[in-house]
Amino acid sequence: MVMRLLRSLVILIFVSLMVISYGWYSLKIHKMEKLYPTNPSELDLPGLSFDKSMNVNLMEEFGALQTTQFNSTKNKLNESLDATSIENNITYLFKNILNSSENIPRTTKPRENSEELLHSSLQIKDIHSEYRTIRFFHPSEFWEYLRYKERATGIPWASATYESGHQDNEIDAERICPKSGASIKLLVLIASARDHEKQRMAIRLTWMHYGSRRDIGMAFVLGRGNDTNVNERLDGENMMYADMIRGNFVDSYNNLTLKTISALEWTHWHCPLAKYVLKTDDDMFINVPKLMEFLDTLKAKRKIYGRRAENWMPVRNKRSKYYVSYAQYSSRYFPYFTTGPAYLLTGDIVAELYAQALATAFLKLEDVFMTGIVADVLGIDRINVKAIANVNTNPSVCRIRSRITVHMVEPNDQFDLWKKLFDTAIRCKEQ
Repeated sequence: MVMRLLRSLVILIFVSLMVISYGWYSLKIHKMEKLYPTNPSELDLPGLSFDKSMNVNLMEEFGALQTTQFNSTKNKLNESLDATSIENNITYLFKNILNSSENIPRTTKPRENSEELLHSSLQIKDIHSEYRTIRFFHPSEFWEYLRYKERATGIPWASATYESGHQDNEIDAERICPKSGASIKLLVLIASARDHEKQRMAIRLTWMHYGSRRDIGMAFVLGRGNDTNVNERLDGENMMYADMIRGNFVDSYNNLTLKTISALEWTHWHCPLAKYVLKTDDDMFINVPKLMEFLDTLKAKRKIYGRRAENWMPVRNKRSKYYVSYAQYSSRYFPYFTTGPAYLLTGDIVAELYAQALATAFLKLEDVFMTGIVADVLGIDRINVKAIANVNTNPSVCRIRSRITVHMVEPNDQFDLWKKLFDTAIRCKEQ
């Protein structure tokens, strides 16, 4: 009888300790979420408050890089207007943006932690053309304002680590995206490492051939580095092919997020009229004919298409390369996102993603950051597409033809997949 009572007592004590531990852990997580909120609108700082609408539409509040809707003559771009008329109008618009922005008055910034900060915004000016109206801001002031907001809120935004601009003297923008993308249906931007010359060459000799089409533009996106030998080889490679966009960020795995921001920045300035943008990697095989067929079925706006990941939890193991601290992201689950090897953007969200990304806490997980956290704040839908599998698949002819993307493809395998894509000796059921 005594032994039974002792066992019952031990079990009761054990259960009580478990309940107390769980309650303590829940309280700790709650405090962490208050200290490091995912959404800046949840911040509670002395003398400073945030309105949710300010976060949902950063550009309306800051006047930053918002491309407003096309006017009623938008459809004429692909109809009766001749190429010269389109080119002259677009050239006039974008060449005069910087000149016009010089006349925009400077913004007087309120004191840090002042309630006036909530209501402050950049001075903006609407620049009109026959086809498009762009809300613009003083370029240098945008960066000053981001740094100021970061100091005032204490949030380490991506703008703190991103260096804007590209090595424009080495980019043939008109070849990649003629007439600012007026006739471009698909712009493909391929993230590539500086020393991946073999991967780039294999892509050039296979599916990048579709870049010669008038409605498709393709380019590689790289960063900078200090290796003199690599720099010289890249200079020679780009002189020969003129298909590499080289940003000012340091090229590394931990900076993949900055690489995508750089790609969006370049697109905003040089290819703003492209209808769709595919971001992909240099270890991917892209079935371009299948992708173009898919685009013909789309009519929606403000969308991201890809392999949607749901209910993924941040890795808290500090030894993992995917480690995410509570300071970077405190919630239990990431927002839904599309996996990074390849995802498709509608062209109308490029400017929004770029501007909002700069005002979001930096995270090195590029796909989670851009298509999850940033897209979620902007209210952009992420749509799952089965054919954008982003996995290494069975290399059978029919399987390859049914996919838009294949992941983890070695340079030599690009040629094998390319051959199978056009093997007329084999017919598949869907054909």
